[in-house]
Amino acid sequence: SYLMKNFILLIFILCFFSACSNIEFSYNENELNNQLYNKTNIKITGDEIPFLNNIVLSKFGSSKNGPLDLEINISEKKTKMTIKTNQVSTRIDYEIVINYTLRNQSKKCAILTKKQFSRFSFIPKSEGYNFGSDKFLENLYIRNIENNIDQFLDSLEKQIEKKKCINEN
Repeated sequence: SYLMKNFILLIFILCFFSACSNIEFSYNENELNNQLYNKTNIKITGDEIPFLNNIVLSKFGSSKNGPLDLEINISEKKTKMTIKTNQVSTRIDYEIVINYTLRNQSKKCAILTKKQFSRFSFIPKSEGYNFGSDKFLENLYIRNIENNIDQFLDSLEKQIEKKKCINEN
């Protein structure tokens, strides 16, 4: 009986380790477009957008003396769409425009300039403070800015591999 319990335990442990041998962690540096991560000096200009600094830090890491400079110029436009007779807006459309300029420090030139748009709509609650509504707006901002930066990173891969200035042949 004791030998049988040990045998079953041994089989269980072997099955467990063989089943877990191919585990891949969700954080993979290659998926972060590591060409810029912790290698880029970031400068953010333009409109103040909630959570932008935290999102940029998570996407690009931090660097003080990296070989590349990235300027992120951001502008936001809010448009009240439907206005009721009592002048309460029922929907606000947001347009966030981010201009990216990536420069090579050693060559003192621009590698890539790109303008990207993010749009979303929000229906505010008109009766006093609403925590759920504010949290939803925060999530819309975060999701749209992250998507905007991800699209920029996706478009970068080929351009960075060339490492050529915009005005070079």
